[in-house]
Amino acid sequence: MAQSISQEAIVNTGLPGATAASRYAGATTSGAPTTGTFAVGDFIVDQSGAMYVCTVAGTPGTWQLSGVSVNENIAGKNFIINGGMDIWQRGTSFSVAAGIATYTADRWQALPLGTNTITCSQVTANVKTTSTSSVTIGTGSLSFTISTGFVIAAGQGFEAYYTSGTLNAVYGTVASYNSSTGVLVANITNTIGSGTYAAWTVTVATLPQFNYALRTQRNSGNTSTGAIYQCQTVETSNSIPLAGKTITLSFWMRVGANFSGSTMTVGINAGFGNDGNVIAGMTGSVSVILSSCTPTTSWQLFTFNGTVPSGATQIGLSLSYTPSGTAGTADYFDITGLQIEISNTATPFSRAGGSIGGELALCQRYFYKVYSSASSSINEKIAIGQATSGTTAIYQIPLPITMRVAPSGTIASLGASSVAIINSANTTAYGCTSIGYDSATPNNVSLAAGLGSSLLSVGNASTLLGNANGWYLGFSAEL
Repeated sequence: MAQSISQEAIVNTGLPGATAASRYAGATTSGAPTTGTFAVGDFIVDQSGAMYVCTVAGTPGTWQLSGVSVNENIAGKNFIINGGMDIWQRGTSFSVAAGIATYTADRWQALPLGTNTITCSQVTANVKTTSTSSVTIGTGSLSFTISTGFVIAAGQGFEAYYTSGTLNAVYGTVASYNSSTGVLVANITNTIGSGTYAAWTVTVATLPQFNYALRTQRNSGNTSTGAIYQCQTVETSNSIPLAGKTITLSFWMRVGANFSGSTMTVGINAGFGNDGNVIAGMTGSVSVILSSCTPTTSWQLFTFNGTVPSGATQIGLSLSYTPSGTAGTADYFDITGLQIEISNTATPFSRAGGSIGGELALCQRYFYKVYSSASSSINEKIAIGQATSGTTAIYQIPLPITMRVAPSGTIASLGASSVAIINSANTTAYGCTSIGYDSATPNNVSLAAGLGSSLLSVGNASTLLGNANGWYLGFSAEL
């Protein structure tokens, strides 16, 4: 016999000691109910996972946030390091040659096949631009003319502030945007300051939970149809906990207006060796996820599931596409918010390190950069050492965290001459002709810097310093 049961028909007396009236009253998309009549003790759960309890009966009553949504700062949940594209120790733009696997954003490795050349770069996940429209600060509908061609939708967050002088700003949401004319109409709900101005810095929150994305762009004019990859390999110590587990991969992606791949290929492979690299191939490689997605010029969240085989000790992620025709000026894909977690469903993004500082420390386990943040970095001191011969001095560089293995590889980004030595006996800086490892452990590096002629006094102290703007010393323990 079919029956219906209303909430009012259910009387919950509770267990001894917890007999006050309470009932589950349903769910909302976000936040406490704004309509309807509720009683004290009613509770709801919104779709972000937050729980609210009615503390004063009424329409809609008074509600108290009781449970909070899933914490987005849980260290260790995400097995992808730098999935939010926050850390860029090597730089923010990279020219990648055909067939050469190249690290770009920390932990991310790009590879173009065929004769493709690509550019990988840091881009903002949100629209940041300027406007010279003359606008008077106030609430309601305001119009700004910005650059054309953006992908902006009604309802996205909007902010504009006067570029010069004291803070004068307006905040609200986008009402409309014409990508052909650049005219953006915003519904302004909050303001700071007053006056009329014609120099604005404008931000539209197209993906507000992230600052940056990694762009992988096929260089304009390329005709090669070799596949283009962006990859990350998880080291063995972090892969082992995934063995035998159901995992979920999630990420945000958008593509350029000239994107020449019909789809993106999404792959996670497992292997049974030690560390390794997904590009070079993993021992006994098997597919955990092999699927595809069809991105658009707007940000989209994609999720995929798979089961890692028991005993797996290697995990590698790859995103790729096969281009066609001749590359236009916007043949690219952008990614951010990448996450692999032990779950059968995607949960809110967490940095692997739980915070920016934690993420940087994880990245420095694989690559550490000593550099100058000054615009003019010539003569900036790097380390104090000692001359061991007329042409060589030794310098100790302590590492901030224990690296995966003892670092190796190229040290001076701009070549040996980008650093110099000052002998304690004088103030002349001598450009180096060589710089390399004297010794290295996961915790400390000893550098041997050399000169072309005998200019040092054996046993004397000496200083290693920058000799070119933009220098840095890089120590790699990558997979």
